[in-house]
Amino acid sequence: MKLISNKALREFAAAHADADGPLQDFRRWVEKGSYGNFADLRAEDGLRQSDLPEVGSQGVVSEVLAGKRTLNARQVKALAQRFRVAAEVLLP
Repeated sequence: MKLISNKALREFAAAHADADGPLQDFRRWVEKGSYGNFADLRAEDGLRQSDLPEVGSQGVVSEVLAGKRTLNARQVKALAQRFRVAAEVLLP
């Protein structure tokens, strides 16, 4: 997964030298992640259904994870902000 270009990180680090190491560590960590969907994000963080109030009740989360219901625009936006991923990761 790619969240931001390495060029942008290098440009920021040029102005803030102490940030270069942590930014590159973060970039490598993100890029090795392979989040294909909402269930992958949930599993990566070890979250329970009750840990996802952005989606709704545990029943709603269960239906989304089982493929019986899709995330709506509000849920996608909230989850994308929470997990700091592109909204496309959360779309079917």
